[in-house]
Parts: sequence; C-alpha cells; structure tokens
Amino acid sequence: MAATLGLMLGAVLLVVLAASSFWTLYTASSSITAARRDHITSTSVLLTQAVESQLAAGELTALRRLITETARTNGLDECRVVLPGGGILADADPSRVTVMRLAAQWPEGQLDELETTINEHGARLVSELSIPGRGTARLIIGDGRRHAPWGTWQVRAGLGGIAVIGLSGLLITYRWMRTRLRALTAVGEALTAASTGERCVDVLRVDDSFGAAATAWNAMLDECHDLRRQADLVTAPGNSGGAGSGIDREIRNACDALWMGVVMIDSSMHVTYVNGAAAVLLSKSREELEGTSLSLAVQLGDGAEVIKGVAAGTLRRRESFEVRLGDGAVLRFACRAVRSNGSSAAIIIVTDVTQQKAADEARNSLVSQATHELRTPLTNIRLYIDALIDQQDDDPAARLKCINVISEESRRLERIVGDMLSVAEIEAGTMSVNRGDVRLEPLFQELRADYEAQAQDKEISLTFDLPPKWPTLFADRDKLTLALHNLLGNALKYTPVGGRVGVMVETQADPAKGDVLLVHVSDNGIGIRPEEHELIFEQFYRAKDNRISSITGSGLGLALARQIARQHGGDITVSSELDKGSTFTLVLPLSAAPSAAGTTLSRAA
Repeated sequence: MAATLGLMLGAVLLVVLAASSFWTLYTASSSITAARRDHITSTSVLLTQAVESQLAAGELTALRRLITETARTNGLDECRVVLPGGGILADADPSRVTVMRLAAQWPEGQLDELETTINEHGARLVSELSIPGRGTARLIIGDGRRHAPWGTWQVRAGLGGIAVIGLSGLLITYRWMRTRLRALTAVGEALTAASTGERCVDVLRVDDSFGAAATAWNAMLDECHDLRRQADLVTAPGNSGGAGSGIDREIRNACDALWMGVVMIDSSMHVTYVNGAAAVLLSKSREELEGTSLSLAVQLGDGAEVIKGVAAGTLRRRESFEVRLGDGAVLRFACRAVRSNGSSAAIIIVTDVTQQKAADEARNSLVSQATHELRTPLTNIRLYIDALIDQQDDDPAARLKCINVISEESRRLERIVGDMLSVAEIEAGTMSVNRGDVRLEPLFQELRADYEAQAQDKEISLTFDLPPKWPTLFADRDKLTLALHNLLGNALKYTPVGGRVGVMVETQADPAKGDVLLVHVSDNGIGIRPEEHELIFEQFYRAKDNRISSITGSGLGLALARQIARQHGGDITVSSELDKGSTFTLVLPLSAAPSAAGTTLSRAA
C-alpha cells in the first residue's frame, strides 16, 4: 500500500512539475516575443521619422551615422535603407553601402516585397519611407538573435531546483510513511496468513520493534492463544465431556462478562477458576492465580482462615470480610461453600468497595464535624443567656457584650446550618442562586466584624484592603457570604499563631467577562502542595499534610465556595507555596444581567 501510494504521488508530482515547466517556459517565450515585437516596432516608428526627415534635408552623412548608432544601441543585426532597384543607401555595416551619393531624385523602380516576421527565431520589420521630391524607399530592421526554447538559465535552474526539492520531499514522505505503516503492513500480512488457516502464534507474531501497534498485536495473539488453550482444557475428554462441554464453555464466557470477580477454590484453597474481573482486582494474571494457593497469591490476613473453613465445609453459612491492599484499595470477599460429587469447594465473589468506604468515611466525618460545630455555638449561646439572666440591669455594658456574643454565635450557627443545607443541595443536584443587587461595603464590614475576634485570639494580623468606591454586584447575597466566610475561615484556620491574613478587593477589566470583582484572601500559613491545588476543591478532600490532622474540617468549604462562584459565572483560583502561604482569588463578573448557572459538583461516590 505504501509503495503504491508513493508511486501515485510520484506520478502526480511529475505531471505537476512537467505542466508547470511547460507553462512557465511557454509564458517566458511569449513574453520575450512580445517584448521583441514591441521593441522592434517602437524602434522602427522612431527611426522612420528620423530617416525621412534627414533624407528630405539631404543629410546623408547624418543618416548613415544614425543608422549605425541605432543598430549598435539597440543590438540590431540588420538596419539599412534600401532604394528602388536594390541599392543600399545606408547600412549598419558601411561596407554594404552601394549608393554613395544622394541623388536629387532617384529613378522609380520596383521595391522588393519583403515579409515582416517576428517570432522566437528572430525579428525583421520592413517600413516604407516616403521622401518628398525624391521618391520612396524602405527601412529594414532585423534582430537575428534567437532565444532558447527552454528559457534562460535562471528559469531552468529554478525549475530544476523545484523538481529536486519536490522529489526529495516525496522521498522523505515515502520513507516516513513506510516507517509508520510497516507495523500495519506486517499485521495485515499476518491477518492474510490467518485467513488462509494459519494458527501458529510464532508465524503470526510481528517484530515488537515496529512500534506500539505491533506490541498490541502480539499481546492479542497471546491472549487468543491462552483462551484457545483454556477452551481446549475445558472441552478435553474427562473434564465435562460430551454435550456438557458446550454448556461449561458458555458458563465460563458468562463469568468473564461479569463486572465482579469470581474465584473458585478447592478444599485445599487452590484456585481452580478465576474470571477476568477477579484477575484485574487482584492485580494478577490468570496463569499466576490458577493452580496456586489463594492465601499465597493474595494477602488475605485473617480472611484466609474464613475462606479455608468455607472451602473445607466447616463453615456452612455465607461469610464475608474486607481486605485493604497496599495501594489503598479495599476489596470485599464474599464466599460460600459449593458441594459437588461429595467434594467440597468454595466460590468467592470479589468486589471493589474503595469508593463506598471513602464515601462512608467522609459522611461519618461530616456528621461528626457537624455535631461538633453545632455544639460549640449552642453552648456559647446557652452560657451567655444564663449570664444575661443573672446580671443586674445596672450593668448595660455586660448585657451588651452578652447580646453581641449571642448574635455572633447565632450567625455562626446559621452559617453552619447553611453549609449543611448546601451540601444537601449539592448531593441532590438542586443548588441554585437567588440573585439581587448586593451592596458590598456592609457585607465586608460584617465579614471583618465576624472574624476580628478569632484573629485576635490566635494573635493573627487581619487586614482589609478595600476600595474607596464600591460597585453593586448582582448576586445571591447569602451564597456569596457563605463563599467569603469559607475562604476567610480557612485562611485563619490554617495560619499559625502570629501569622498574617489579608483581604484585598479590587475591580478589573477582563477581555472575556468584562468588568470583574476580584477578592484576594492571602495568608502566610502552611501552604498547599502543587499537586493538590485542584484536589482541595473536591468534596470531602483534605490536604495530605500531617500538620492539619489536628485541625477540624469536613473538606466541603472550598467545594461549596467554588460551586457558588461558578454559579455566578465566576471561579476561584489558588496560588500557593508550601510553608510560605496561599492566596485564594474569588472572581465574579460585574454584570447587571444574571449569567447562566455554573457547573454542578458531582455527587460523592
């Protein structure tokens, strides 16, 4: 196929080059002929007028000088004035002159009919002269130079260079195609051999050096060979025999189509059958598992005794247990005894419950965290209400402090409940925004008031860099407040004692979204690894840093904040360096019209 395609491309290229060369040379020849015709014609017109005037004035010497100079200047091979009867009055070559004197009037005679020709072989133009008082004559101009039919050497060199470059490019392309297609060619030959009945794997194998396609072909050959070998074992005499062999083959095919692992073991825990899913889950090939002890092939821990008891028949009920592998995956083994012809065996169903376990752990953590978060503000509210009841009316400052604390804790409790409701909306896929005009100045004043006390308790410097003029944002105030609280709360939570946290608000023109509001929340805390910059926005994910193990958190705050930003047509980005701090940037478009809802977070597994 590569050779045929190369020949076809070569033929097309040669035809194109030949046609291009012909047209180029033809055009060049036509241009030269046209230029020669124009040059000869213009020279003849000018020279005719000059010759007639000089002959009328009797200036024979000047005429001959004019003819000589004109021939030399214009590169003419022939330039003469001919009188009737054939006498040459003036010529570019003075030796050819036959009439030495200019008569007052030359006798009338017959002028030869000379043909005017202009082509690629030369040019010759005959003009008739009429001299008052003397008679008629002829001016003959000729240029006998021939131009090469193949053009100038520059044209030939250019065409030759183009041909060489084109053929070289074609050769390089052809070699590249052969290199890329050699694996497919070899596989095609192997398929042709297989269609004729060839079944030997060594004959059908392709050299692995041909690339990934050859390697994949050889792997497929090995798999087919193994399947044929297993099919031969199933259908061999003494295994199932007769009509039952077809049924066993269909059962094995059905087991291979299952998405959960199926393992059959005998009473000594040796594997007698394993389907494809089980081999994948156990990270072993079928050859490694079949015929070997399951307890040696897989680290089962205490589960090995359970399987051994089921296979031996001492445990008659269905048993199940879970095993955590070295890569963190969790597999659930469910086994049950199988009795046939007086012998005992067991069937084991293997399923991957890693995601289920992770989801369960995340939900348990969320419930525990929510319980803890709810208990703290409720306890503070109860204590300060008791203090408010016990205080006398003569201490208004203390009463005001209690009321402020109760107000702050109630707002904190409201935010916690809002987080939990938002989580429920994300899980149900129904999270939406209720837009309206939001005045940003009081919103950030409330944000400062909510977190100044927490920052002072941790001796953290909390600064706000706010603009003098505030725009009006068309957004959901409650959702926006939730997102800002999550960002600032995280900054204070993961910044050590004595650190710095800053909030800066600015507006900026964005080419894609127009004017946008930027809220930067920066800290000099523990930072985030580069590979976790996107993972921290996933539900229930917490950074893999031992320093935050003692800090409570559910892993939902950033996921909620980004969801809210995207539903407003914006986003949240992070720039962080480990042990140097982080900067989270909330971007919101300053548009009066509501934008389309952002992407919805996927539900936790």
